Amino acid sequence: MRLNRIDGKYITFLSMRHGSWALWGLAVKNGEASGEPFMIQDGMKNSYLLNWTKNGLASWIILDITDIYLIDVNPETGEPLGKPTQIDFVPTGRSGTPVWSPDGNSFAFLRGSDEGIFVVIVTGNQNREYSLPAGFNSSGLRWTSDGNTIGMVSNNKQGEFSLHRLNVISEEWQSTPITAGPGFVLFDWCAGDKNIYLTRSGKGIVELEPQTGTEKFLFQDTSAVVFRWLKCSRDHKKLAFLLLNKDLLLDIIVINLATNELHEAGTNFGTFSWSYDGQKLVSDMSFNPKGNKQALFIIPASGSHANEVNLSQYLPPESEILTPDWSPDGKKIIFMLRSRQSEVSLFRNILPLAK
Repeated sequence: MRLNRIDGKYITFLSMRHGSWALWGLAVKNGEASGEPFMIQDGMKNSYLLNWTKNGLASWIILDITDIYLIDVNPETGEPLGKPTQIDFVPTGRSGTPVWSPDGNSFAFLRGSDEGIFVVIVTGNQNREYSLPAGFNSSGLRWTSDGNTIGMVSNNKQGEFSLHRLNVISEEWQSTPITAGPGFVLFDWCAGDKNIYLTRSGKGIVELEPQTGTEKFLFQDTSAVVFRWLKCSRDHKKLAFLLLNKDLLLDIIVINLATNELHEAGTNFGTFSWSYDGQKLVSDMSFNPKGNKQALFIIPASGSHANEVNLSQYLPPESEILTPDWSPDGKKIIFMLRSRQSEVSLFRNILPLAK
């Protein structure tokens, strides 16, 4: 958005020209640019310029506040055995996409900060943080079955994709370029942790050997396919994915990896994970605008009726449950809780003071 100052001498605008969102100004003379743009204020992500007033420039910012919560549940039914509690971790407000380790003794999540993105591993009362190398981003974390590695797929500014592995013992990153994209890409480990399942928008799901680039289709559909989530069961016998169908409904599809038979488990749910025994899924309503955002949904993998577990009495108003993950022993569910706040700010005398 570009805004002219009331006296017509400057234009202000938001730009990422130096790598992150900032407020910039540009002098104007006789309707043309005069000089070079100059930065006025950094840290303007999620901000919107409203208008000039006689006292300065008004802006509006939307703050996404995300934290990690745990709840004890019945392993067989998913019914809560208490109320959800926020994990003991600071700083708060910028944590998300939690996942359990295979042994259930730890969980990992992503934490954002002004310095970058970090992978955080929590084991008991101990936290370990690993900085993502510059240029990394992630659509989600996935542990290998031995619990020694956390993987993610991301792309850089040039649109080139890589599989990144964090060895939690040596604390070293290893990256392998892969052919992926365009668009949003999801992955999970195949049995043995050597190959990966990878979504290809508009094509399907492949099993890819990252080192050689060899791949084969597990699920193929040449129609306008959009994938929103992908998760393998803990025993690697089933693979479930969230697919936007031709009727613009989101179907959870389950594939039997031994027979390649597939069926629909549910429609219009959100992100999900598997129960310890591979018989159920726990899902949110992240992609359903009419669904209860403060509930967990226990879905039989066979496709029968889902059970809604309403947690609204324990959660802040207007908050939203996202990316639930069921522990390997079935006794806990971890999830991200998102709430939003908006603020209006007034920048006074910014142009005379700008350098």
